[in-house]
Amino acid sequence: MRLGNQNLILTNHHVIRQAKDLVAAIPDGGTVPLRVLTADIGRDLALLQSESPLPPIQALPWMNDTKLELGESLVVLGYPFPGSEDPLQCSKSITVTQGIFSGRLNVLGQPVLQTDAALNPGVSGGLAITSTGNFAGMAVSGLSPTTAESVGFLIPASEIQIRLDEWLPKLETGDLQASQHLIAFASNRDGDQDIYVMSVTGDNVVQYTDTEGDDIFPSWSASGEYIGFHSNRFGDWDIFVMDLNGTVQQVTDSVAQEGHVAWSPNENEILYTSDSEGDWDIFLMSLDDGTGYAVTIDPNSDLAPTWSPDGTSMAFHSNRAGNFDIWMYVGNELQQVTTQAADETYPKWSPDGTRIAFVSERDGNPEIYTISEAGKMTRLTEDSGADLFPAWSADGSKIVFASDRDGDFDIYVMDADGGNVQQLTNSPGRDTNPAWSPPL
Repeated sequence: MRLGNQNLILTNHHVIRQAKDLVAAIPDGGTVPLRVLTADIGRDLALLQSESPLPPIQALPWMNDTKLELGESLVVLGYPFPGSEDPLQCSKSITVTQGIFSGRLNVLGQPVLQTDAALNPGVSGGLAITSTGNFAGMAVSGLSPTTAESVGFLIPASEIQIRLDEWLPKLETGDLQASQHLIAFASNRDGDQDIYVMSVTGDNVVQYTDTEGDDIFPSWSASGEYIGFHSNRFGDWDIFVMDLNGTVQQVTDSVAQEGHVAWSPNENEILYTSDSEGDWDIFLMSLDDGTGYAVTIDPNSDLAPTWSPDGTSMAFHSNRAGNFDIWMYVGNELQQVTTQAADETYPKWSPDGTRIAFVSERDGNPEIYTISEAGKMTRLTEDSGADLFPAWSADGSKIVFASDRDGDFDIYVMDADGGNVQQLTNSPGRDTNPAWSPPL
């Protein structure tokens, strides 16, 4: 979708996610390179800009989709996969499918328009136009016939306008952020524990799971394409993986209790905890073939593994020396990092690998500390509540955490030196287990 004659293109984020090279086809048969300016993953929108001038176009009127009436005719334009040709190449000619506006829904917390116009793979990002020639929305997804018959979804023009009203002025002033970061967390604000995702400012909260059972401890993959978590939705605790479209896959399925997933930097393996040997140990699993082995074998509890950024070391907390302390494996060498009489738990490596954030009760209640490679200890929080589950921002400048300092657990963020603490959530439920995404 072109935006005026400013060399700007709007499409779905899922269309360009993980793409290394982007180009736009132009009428003379050539292509021009594109770059991603910014994205809104919750609304599934991405703003692109051509690095070369694009041919002039004629504008379509932009309609207020709230005036759409049920049964009103729509046509959807797009370039679907041709099927009989290379499935990675889109159709060389535009296609038009006709349908009606059949309802308004919320999908993963985002408003969408429902239509029965055929939305085949490859049409994502295409325009939905009314019979009077007005732009009403953008094609975003269709359900397969095995799921539902003749159901497709459009991002409403009004939702697109909200985002453009924010982006375009920032683009003019040079304040538009090139990449987006998100925070995933667990919350029981709607009953049981589910996984939610929000912006790093606490806005645009989207519920990603909604099952009978608890979904907790989300963990981002290195690319940000997947979130791992553990859930007891089927009785016992198992590991699950979810993509940003909300599609969930079960990774472990045993009578043992399994949790605390941590991704390897290359996303090919995960660490997780399991009590399959009678106590809590840490296991490694290949996501390619499902094979794995126990990393720790100890009669005590080894929990909450975290991978170093270079993938050569693992930190975790264990009570193998009495109370819970932070331990790490550097290669095959086991090292005890903290030696306090109080419990110290939930380590998280900084993105540059020079520090580990963790929770310590050495001063009476749980507070967040960091320890450097040289062993320098720094206390970051100091309040009467419990400060738990630290997680670093992708650039290492901030730490997000959960705290009940104001009565119930909410998500907070602070600078990496402990300053500038800000509250991100304020729900009557329990918001915990925050995890900061990589650039998306």
